[in-house]
Amino acid sequence: MGSTKRVAFFDIARALSILWIIGVWHWDDYIHIDAVSSFIAHNFNTVTTATLACFTFISGFFLGKRKVSAGTFYMARVKRIFLPLLVSCLILLCVGWFRPPIQFLLTLTGLSCFFPPQAGTMWYIATLIVFYALTPLLLFGGNDSEKTNTAGVLFKSVIVFALFCMLWKSGHCDRRVLMYFPYYVAGMCLSMDDVIALITDRLCIVAGVLLLALLCFLPGDYEAIGRVLKPAIGVYLLLAISYVMEHRLPQSAVRFFSAIAYASMFAYLFHREGYCSFVVLENVLGVQFPAIVFSALTVVIFVASYYTQKLYDSFLKRISEKRKPQ
Repeated sequence: MGSTKRVAFFDIARALSILWIIGVWHWDDYIHIDAVSSFIAHNFNTVTTATLACFTFISGFFLGKRKVSAGTFYMARVKRIFLPLLVSCLILLCVGWFRPPIQFLLTLTGLSCFFPPQAGTMWYIATLIVFYALTPLLLFGGNDSEKTNTAGVLFKSVIVFALFCMLWKSGHCDRRVLMYFPYYVAGMCLSMDDVIALITDRLCIVAGVLLLALLCFLPGDYEAIGRVLKPAIGVYLLLAISYVMEHRLPQSAVRFFSAIAYASMFAYLFHREGYCSFVVLENVLGVQFPAIVFSALTVVIFVASYYTQKLYDSFLKRISEKRKPQ
């Protein structure tokens, strides 16, 4: 969810996405306003799917462009994600988040995607772990140029997707793996020029808006089509909007969104602990905090996540410098 490389409109898209997930979609689990929670849960599933798909696309975009050995790739993922994930999962394990407890280990390895039930919230991280594990395999055999071997990636991705489908049919693959894998592959295959050409094409934008509106009014018999196409159009329009925001907003606002995007990984990994701590406090005090308290807590979570990410990056940098030959 974070990246060492900064692309402003990607940062804005990530920021908008994580604000939705933490500040709306998960926030409503704690606010004690049933009407609001029910309205969000029943009317905005597509928005949530699109925001997670956008994260997945951006992850595939950056990681699919790295020409490094499999060992280097995996080690980088371990250093960047595994240690914070381990800490978060240990905390959640202590409060009974993983049921059964074996899902703690399965989540850390991504195997919970194939051995249900998945743990709430952490299912997405497990899905990303699976995609990360496959990335060197999908890229293997390409040339040494900076350009991704798109045909090779697509060919192997079709085989992997077919395998996922067979596992899903037999009850051994979370359907969300099938849902998000195409976005990851799309990110791997598209170049920056491709992305910008698509999201700045006014005809495509208008067509996307009209198609999205049409899909919202399809009868129930075509609901499956909407479930597939609406998130894809949502990702496209989110990136298009983010690109416009990059060029229309003042630089201070762009930097603000970049800061949120930078904090997104730690915010996603630890926001449940933040919210749940206030639920424990409610139980101890015998009160129910108003929604504004959890809104303020959301701000605290992002601020804390930003500085924690800074400290963690500084820690990784010091470790890396110590290992360099003198």
